[in-house]
Amino acid sequence: MLLVVFSAAKAGECMMCTEAAAVVLFQPCGHQIVCHECSVRMKKCFLCHQPISNKLDRRVTGMRGLITFRGGKGAVGALHN
Repeated sequence: MLLVVFSAAKAGECMMCTEAAAVVLFQPCGHQIVCHECSVRMKKCFLCHQPISNKLDRRVTGMRGLITFRGGKGAVGALHN
């Protein structure tokens, strides 16, 4: 029998690496569960497995940073309004 144990991330902590703050908000599901570095690799939400169309980086103070996922290329960039 194989037993898998996941370490629970603290509130506001990245659920993937548990080393950084969860600052990226996925759209359309609205989950904010991973850090910027981990979000770059993600195509689907870690919690609900819904495909991610946009990623909002909440670290950008006073502005919303939009990270756009484009196909399988993984291109990421911040757009400041």
